[in-house]
Amino acid sequence: MHKKWRWLLCALLLGTVCAETDPDSLSTLKEHPYDTPKQVTLKEPISFKIVLEGKEAGSITVPANTVVGLEGINGDKILIRSTTGTTEVTPAQTDLWERVQALRSERDNAAKKDPAYAMTLPANSESAEWYGKQIKEFIDPWLKKYAESSLYGEMKLRKESFQAEAARVANGETRIGNQWLTSDELSATRRKEESTALIEKINSASQANDITLLLTLLPQVDKFDKSESHPLLLRASATVLDAQLARIGSGPAGNATENTRGTLTLLRSRLTPERATEEEKILASLTQSASLDISQLEPVFNESQKIWPGNNAANRFFAVRAPLIPAHINALIQQGKIHEAAQFATFGQRLLAAISLPNEQKAALNAQTTESFQPLIEIRKLENALAAKDFETVLGANIKTSSVPIQKWITDLQTQVAQQKAESTRKLDEAQTLFLHLKWQEASAALDAAQNIWPGNPDIPARLKILTYVKIGAAIIGVFIILGILGWVSARWSDWTFQRRMAAKKREAMMAGLDIPVPKPLPPPPVSTPAPPSENPEE
Repeated sequence: MHKKWRWLLCALLLGTVCAETDPDSLSTLKEHPYDTPKQVTLKEPISFKIVLEGKEAGSITVPANTVVGLEGINGDKILIRSTTGTTEVTPAQTDLWERVQALRSERDNAAKKDPAYAMTLPANSESAEWYGKQIKEFIDPWLKKYAESSLYGEMKLRKESFQAEAARVANGETRIGNQWLTSDELSATRRKEESTALIEKINSASQANDITLLLTLLPQVDKFDKSESHPLLLRASATVLDAQLARIGSGPAGNATENTRGTLTLLRSRLTPERATEEEKILASLTQSASLDISQLEPVFNESQKIWPGNNAANRFFAVRAPLIPAHINALIQQGKIHEAAQFATFGQRLLAAISLPNEQKAALNAQTTESFQPLIEIRKLENALAAKDFETVLGANIKTSSVPIQKWITDLQTQVAQQKAESTRKLDEAQTLFLHLKWQEASAALDAAQNIWPGNPDIPARLKILTYVKIGAAIIGVFIILGILGWVSARWSDWTFQRRMAAKKREAMMAGLDIPVPKPLPPPPVSTPAPPSENPEE
């Protein structure tokens, strides 16, 4: 039972909606009095009551095809009036709807004849001012004049299409037929057309052997150095120059010919197919990178900037992706990948500086990226300071940011630096202990470790001075030891060589039959003893 009532309610609501939206319903007609005729014609005889002095005095039947007045609408009936009185009938008993349709057709015919109704969007887009003028002078007056026309909605949509196209034009876009082009794309299209025309002129001049014209046309290739057509121009120019140089080389040599050959050779050194190959490589790389995520585009950007900086194709390619940079940076930050976010911010800065955008778009993008870039740029400075072991810069950092992940990263970095400083100090204390135990080598290693961990440790210079003095003292002692050893070795060497010489002389004497006595050591000198004292006092 419940479902039955629910379906019945839905049917009633649907019927109400349909009745309200039906243009041939009395409720709709009541809301649009300009569609309501003043009179209707009866399609069948209708009985009218005769009322005299407020009392019914009989009735009279009005025959069909009689024109009566239309007084109003009452529910699903209309109130009509004749000369004798009024009565209610259904619309089907009159030609109401035929008259309504006639009124509508008459009004729509007038609206269609108005020149503004025939106005459509131009074949190619015009200036934003042109659209504004058409709306103000033609479309708006039509909408005001024919507000009751059934064509009103159509013209309202037409006005909106004019406004939408004007907005796109104001944003720097241009429509060529059914294709909308950005300012860069339009420029590229026109440059391509111009380059095609230039190639045709160069080829024609070459076929006509008009070197004077060629020398005028070939330098114009440089005007297309950032255009995608530049590789084609380079190849066409190189082919023509090779042909002309070959032709001149086989002819008589004169001053004019030599000058021409020199000029053509100079042009050929600049307009090379090798350069065209490099530029085509960049264009192919951009095409292949269209499906890459923005995080993967840095190598493509670097290659483009190195080989063919500022080319129009790369500018369009990266201009479309530049607005994605802030979102990617924020995603990395939320994931806690602060180092990666800082690196990508550096890439984003380079990219934004390299590309050209409409002023409003670039201003909006710069405003959007400033908040996310600035803390990350400071973080890159901290990372560089950490790599250089400039601990004081890291510990003194005060980066203003509302990002919790960035604040945590800075805190962790400063904690890491504080731990490294403490470790450096611990190594210094270890070195001092080793000094006291005369373990010079281990002390030196500990001191080197402390300096490697924190080169700016203020206690290191004093410890290095002590170590230097110790090394100098050890070096001096070592020198004396070495000199003593050398003196002992020298004495032993002299004694050994003396003995060898004496043995050699003895052998020589024996062979000669002589007996050479071996020298004996000299006796010690006599020791003189003092004379006893004399008893004679005179002596």
